[in-house]
Amino acid sequence: MGAAARHRRAFLTAHPRCAFCGGSASATTIEHCPPRAMFQFRLWPEGFEFPACEPCNLGTNDHDLLIAMLARMDPFELKGDQDGKHAGLMKAVNRQLPGLFQKMMLSASEARHRNREHGLQPAPGQTHQETGLVNIPEEFHHAVSVLARKLSKGIYYRETGRPFPDDGCLLLNWFTNAEVVRTGKYVVFDLLKELQGTAPLLQRGGG
Repeated sequence: MGAAARHRRAFLTAHPRCAFCGGSASATTIEHCPPRAMFQFRLWPEGFEFPACEPCNLGTNDHDLLIAMLARMDPFELKGDQDGKHAGLMKAVNRQLPGLFQKMMLSASEARHRNREHGLQPAPGQTHQETGLVNIPEEFHHAVSVLARKLSKGIYYRETGRPFPDDGCLLLNWFTNAEVVRTGKYVVFDLLKELQGTAPLLQRGGG
């Protein structure tokens, strides 16, 4: 038995119930959340693996793919593609969700309106459609909601040792960098300052 198989067996023995569906199902897989494809050069944070039943794990594969692509998108400095894998993620998204990229594209009139709304001016020789603004289709909103729900439940499990209760409540607020253009800051960060508590330190590693 290889090291990965031994780790899987030991992990599921220590964590026999699914962390994501209230503990009602047996854990048969190990879920990595956030998805490892988000992180370049295998530098994902350690300790973010959770016991999961197959429906909770495999049922969000398309969402994980979208999140990984979205997290790496950087049209200005290409910092999200230093390992050269972003194009592969985009091709996989196009296979799984054909037509999604067309939904993201703004028409010429939409781009002009959005740029004026955000106070953006195309550079010399650039059209309004080339300034970097895109639509955020519903598929992205849903994928972010799925990730936030799973990650919140996973962290709850890691910190308490118990699955998140079925009657528990989670609140989500997500935003894009368009908020900075409109307001000059991320408003939600000011709200988070009012919350009590501490956040555990993250450790990154490869292997």
